[in-house]
Amino acid sequence: MTMVEGEKPELDRAVTHTAMGYECLCNCKIFHAFAHLKLYHEIGGPVKELALYNASKLLSSATKPNAYSLLHLVRASTDLGFDSYCRQLHTYILKSGFFTNVFVSTALLRFYSITESIIDADKAFDEIPQPNAVSWNTLISACVHSGQFGKAMYLFLQLERSGTCPDAYSFTLALSASAHLNMLQLGRSIHCEIVKYGLECATVVGNCLIDMYGKCASVEEAIWVFDEMIDKT
Repeated sequence: MTMVEGEKPELDRAVTHTAMGYECLCNCKIFHAFAHLKLYHEIGGPVKELALYNASKLLSSATKPNAYSLLHLVRASTDLGFDSYCRQLHTYILKSGFFTNVFVSTALLRFYSITESIIDADKAFDEIPQPNAVSWNTLISACVHSGQFGKAMYLFLQLERSGTCPDAYSFTLALSASAHLNMLQLGRSIHCEIVKYGLECATVVGNCLIDMYGKCASVEEAIWVFDEMIDKT
């Protein structure tokens, strides 16, 4: 293959930064390492393969990652598209006991959600001892984006029953699910919950309420929500 003029220096710099990334990995400076790897990821080809090869050495090296390192490894590997490596990380996390860390487990859940592996996402969620709102939202979001609106609604109800406090994003997901299911009464119930939590003034929530009422053919209620919104931008 003929090297385009100016391409070799770019490749050399990419390989250099990849090597720097691996050196950081060996020192458990995962977030610095993958900052370099992600920056040069788009060059593709051998650089990406070298990055994955170097990163894979970490788990078999004498230097073992901690929870914070694993968190950044999973996040960066997800963003880089290293699907098989993320699954290897999942196995390592289970064996090493780091699955009890809600942040590490939620990062894995995000990976399976992005790749639309809902069954694996369910399993990853079940491994979290005490899921927080972000964990719930990640799984619910995966269901909404994959068209599993009934399951998304079921999970939202389970979130509330678990004692976890839903946030604005939780309600936007629930409203989206109820809108797609064309369940007006359910949408109204969610609206009441939103008022209960004092989130009706959030613009993103108001927009989702308008969308839900509109899709459920309740134009008057959609107009009422719009009129009550403080920020209409």
